Amino acid sequence: RVAVHITGAHRGKDADHTYQALPDLNLNGARNFAARAATMELDKLDFTGKTVLDLGCNLGAFCFYASAHGARRVVGVDLPFLATPMREVANWLGHWNIDIIGATLPQDEIATDVKTFDIVLALSVCNHIGGYAPWIADLCRDTLILEGHGGNAPEKYLDDLRRDFNQVTLVGYTTDAYARPVFVCRKAVQ
Repeated sequence: RVAVHITGAHRGKDADHTYQALPDLNLNGARNFAARAATMELDKLDFTGKTVLDLGCNLGAFCFYASAHGARRVVGVDLPFLATPMREVANWLGHWNIDIIGATLPQDEIATDVKTFDIVLALSVCNHIGGYAPWIADLCRDTLILEGHGGNAPEKYLDDLRRDFNQVTLVGYTTDAYARPVFVCRKAVQ
């Protein structure tokens, strides 16, 4: 293993840890990946052969999860200062099916040949992109996992999610950094 420090991986703060952990690179994270993944019920999703979009992917922990669980193609989007080193990390770790794109959302286009994704992850990103909006649903072919921000009640999201998805389920709260509501939203009722 190689110890690496990525300056700015916690939204501009230079610290001895990052927002997300990257165990393969000995990077500790402020967020508990395993607890978040369990709350989001990621183990119930079939990633095999799917296209996955991670909006606000940070260091790509959820991108790597999707890739390791059979996703055909994964696209992670975050600010350019994170995207450049993460693109190299994904390649270095052998995740050839992951593209990391630097963009400031929602104003920048997500430059990829995939226009809609089977699974979209929007994890603690809404406050950074102007809130939940229909363009997120437009990128999603089937399933959206939305993790809200700490202090935001589920009602902040419910009306908009129900407008854009046929099935919206509040599956719980991540609690490693404030209580954050987590929704699994589907376009097709299961």
